[in-house]
Amino acid sequence: MAIQDCLDPDEWRIEDQPSGWVLRYRPPITRVFGWLPSAYRRVPKVLASSNVAWAYFFTALAVLWAAEVYFRRNASFQHTAFVGVVALCFELFRQYVCHDITLNMEQRIVVENGRVNNAGGLFPEPCLQSLRVAPSKRCGSRWTLVFSGVSVPEAVLVGEPGLSEDAAQQLLRAVIARVGQDCANVPQQNCEPTDAMDSRASSLERHGSVTASH
Repeated sequence: MAIQDCLDPDEWRIEDQPSGWVLRYRPPITRVFGWLPSAYRRVPKVLASSNVAWAYFFTALAVLWAAEVYFRRNASFQHTAFVGVVALCFELFRQYVCHDITLNMEQRIVVENGRVNNAGGLFPEPCLQSLRVAPSKRCGSRWTLVFSGVSVPEAVLVGEPGLSEDAAQQLLRAVIARVGQDCANVPQQNCEPTDAMDSRASSLERHGSVTASH
């Protein structure tokens, strides 16, 4: 079985599936804190997929947990403040590794049977025609991608920490082109972005009000 190609930092890819398509993207290497190095920077590209990353994380978690138990149960360290300090260090390191992996690992958005699953809910695929870039709230040089849902003003396609401006703009064009292609055989009114439909509804309401006043 062929191994799935792994993405470089700040790279994205759209892959066809039998009932839809999948967007894969990986943000640029992001530090948890500016003064701390990213542990994920040391991860080989072949191991950078989300499944492998989590497997390594839980392995490291088990090793750290075992080491912590050893220090807690070793008679040489019992009844001393050293045990508490070691336990705190282990916990801080676990939190750091977990957050570092979350920021840097590959992400997947599945579009299946005309529905977009962005981990926050299911949205009709035509909503992606309202896709737009938005500045990251965490990194000044990064950009996220958001769209308008049926009942929400803003839903996230590519969230924090975002992509570089070039990658975000390229992905924006690719997704809009893909959705337009998927909607080619669907009635046009069902492919309009939510804000476009709302604008048309408001226009009709205003027209009705003017007619009624006359």
